[in-house]
This record gives sequence, C-alpha cells and structure tokens, in this order.
Amino acid sequence: MANSIFSEILTLLNQEQVTYVVLRDRNLDDDKLSELDILILPENIKQFEQLISPFGFSRRNLAIPAKMIYLAWIHHRFKIFDVHFEMVQDGIEYLDTATVIERRVRDGDGFYHLSREDELLHLFFHNLIGKKYLQEKHLPRIRELIASEPDPEYMDRMIPSLRVREIFHDFLANPERFLKDRVMALRCASTIIRIYSHRSLKTRYRRFYRSYLRRWFMENYGIHVAFMGVDGAGKSTTIQAVQDFLDEAGKVKQTLVYMGPWGQIRSPLLRFVYKHDVFPPKEDWKARFRQKLRGLEPRSYFYIMKKWLFGIVKGWIYYPAVYSELWYRYWKEVRPRIRKNFIVLEDRYVYDLRYIYKKRPMRQFRFWRWFICKFFPTPNLIVFLHNEPHKIVERKPQLDTKEIQLFQQYYQKALKNLPVLSVKTDRSPQEIAHQIVDEMMKHYLGMA
Repeated sequence: MANSIFSEILTLLNQEQVTYVVLRDRNLDDDKLSELDILILPENIKQFEQLISPFGFSRRNLAIPAKMIYLAWIHHRFKIFDVHFEMVQDGIEYLDTATVIERRVRDGDGFYHLSREDELLHLFFHNLIGKKYLQEKHLPRIRELIASEPDPEYMDRMIPSLRVREIFHDFLANPERFLKDRVMALRCASTIIRIYSHRSLKTRYRRFYRSYLRRWFMENYGIHVAFMGVDGAGKSTTIQAVQDFLDEAGKVKQTLVYMGPWGQIRSPLLRFVYKHDVFPPKEDWKARFRQKLRGLEPRSYFYIMKKWLFGIVKGWIYYPAVYSELWYRYWKEVRPRIRKNFIVLEDRYVYDLRYIYKKRPMRQFRFWRWFICKFFPTPNLIVFLHNEPHKIVERKPQLDTKEIQLFQQYYQKALKNLPVLSVKTDRSPQEIAHQIVDEMMKHYLGMA
C-alpha cells in the first residue's frame, strides 16, 4: 500500500456514506501513523466492521465503555482503529456526541474532522481526564487551534461548570504550564473528574464499572508462545530478536517467562525437594532387576530392590513437585499477563519433560511425565528451533551430534499434534524473528 491504510479505509467510509469523525491526526497519508481515533455512531458499526475486515482488522473486546478497538498486523507493524461511540474518556462524557457530529468539517484531505472548537475541547479534556497533564505531542496542534481564533462563546456553552470553564480559560492562556507543572495539572484534572463524575447516574455507573467490574467482562486476548529446542539450537538469541522486533513494532505488551521443568524454582514444595535432594534415580533399576534375573548383574537382589523402591518413592515425590511448580509459575506469571493482553514468551515448556530428563533420555516414570504434559495448558504456539547437529555442536558443544539428533527426534515426537511452528536456525536472528512474529500475530489476532 503506497500510503496509509487509514486514508484508504476512510475513503471507503466516504463512499459508503458512513458517518464518522476523525478525533486526532491530520496527516493520514503518513505510513508511520499506527493508531487512528475516530468517532462513529453505534448504528454504523456493523457496516464499519464489514469494510475494515478485508484489511485484516480484528475486534478486541477490552470492555471499555463507549469504545471498541480494532487491530491489524500489516507490513510487520500494528495498525489500530480506536473507535469511539461517544465523546467519553475514562467513563466521563465530556462533549455532546450529536453536537460534535453535526459540526464536523470536511478538511482538504477529503475526510471529516472535528471543528476547531471541538478539537480544542477534545484535546483539553482527553489530556486532563485521561493523562492528568498535557502531552507534549499535542502542544503544537493546540497552539495552532488557539491561534486560529475559535469561537469562545460556543466553547463556554459546551462546558456547563463554571469552575471547569475557568480551568479551560487558564489552559487557553498558557497551555505549556499544563505540560510542565504536573502538580498543578493533576490538581486541575482531579477537579474536572470530581465535577464531571457526578453529572449523571450513567457516568457514576461507568466510573464504577471501569474501576471494579470491567476486568470480568474483558476477553482474554493475550497469548503465550513457548520456545523449545536442544541446547545450542538458538533459543536465547531468537527470543531476544523476537523481543526486539516486538519493541520496535510497538503497540503490544510482551514479557519473557522461564517455564522449563528445571531451574528458577518458585514454589515452596519444589524448594523442599531440592533442599533434601529428592530426585529420580539416573539409572533404571527395574531394567537392572531384569538383568539380575538373567544373571547379568553382579549386585545383590537386596541392593537392587532397595534402589528400585527408593527410586519409585523419590519419583512420586519429585514429579508432583515439578507439576506444582509449573502451575505455580503459570498462575503467577503467565495467566495474569494473558488476562492483561500480553504476549508471553516462554523459554522452554513442560514438554521438555516428556522424554528427556535434563541432558539425558528418560524411560522411568512414564506415567507422571505423560500426565504432566497432557494436563497442562497448551501454548497458543510452540516454536520448535532446530538445526543440523554439527552446526549446533559448533555453536554449543554440550551434546555430541548423535545426542542432538536423538533429542530433536524426541522433541518432534513430544510436540506431535500440537500447534507447532518448526523453524530451522540457519538464517540471521532478524529473519527468523520476522517469520515467528508474523505467525504469532495470526494467533494474537484470532486468525490462526
């Protein structure tokens, strides 16, 4: 697309005669513009959704009163439509919606914008109610609007409170002060919020809903993505490249959580297990017992049986402790962030436990290892990183080529029938990150 996708969509809205008003931003052909705030009447929202759907926009139900978010991933960047149904900020209706729409003006770009008076009022209320101070990025436009000599009588009529009107006049006289003097700006913002919060029962309910009820009606739009592979496959490098790419793209919250079965202990039960060295045995004493029956094992029956029984007890303590540890991390570090719309990147995951114990194959305690992997939340996406064994040895010689080949086969077996993106790490981390993030966004936007 040669110019901004927003200008293309607004052109369609004009053609279909959808009533809208652009609340901010004048240069809509700027491809760097990532978010557009517009006002649309509720009766036009279905038509609006039909028009933007072919562009890849997905609705995000964040349970914000009088507002809806539409998100798309285009050219490795987020594009956001911030759609308002009323002139509301933090539950407070600060301008009459019908009046704003009636006074909208068609600018030189062919799109409908706020009148200069309404835009000035909007920037005043939006900054003080929402941010509690004036954002620096809005100061140049506010200066332009003040210099254009807007109608003072109309603006006074739109502010019913005498005290708020006085604050607005101070704002017009010296907007820079509301940027630099944060204490004064906060005091004025608190006054506006207190006065406007008691204007109607509807506003009181919105404020109560925003503070106490909203989180129960939000849909979980965050996702968690697990990165798996043998040591040396490039997990750390790839995860860092993905994080850098997401930071550069902006408009998304992301975090990294270690979810491997070993190390970085959080839960009290696993701390107890590690403190008292209650670990599953390295040797398969059941197999040793079979060898003893065939006369191939020199150690006594008593010694083998003792090791076997003690090993069973340790395993039945260790694996439930690991299971509780993984759930502890999930509920403390993963689930809350998914609820808050994060992309949670996970270094390793429970499936490391399926056929491998640390750096060796594991055949004992198959039930527990199957149970833990089966009854644990499946990630939205599992990124399996792999490469030629000799390449991995060159990068990190902790395993030999035969072990790496065997372990990669175990991973493929453990991840069968799961949402896996298999990525060969034979390219630059940036190229790999582009591929992974594009796939992640399909899940993040509900298009997978």
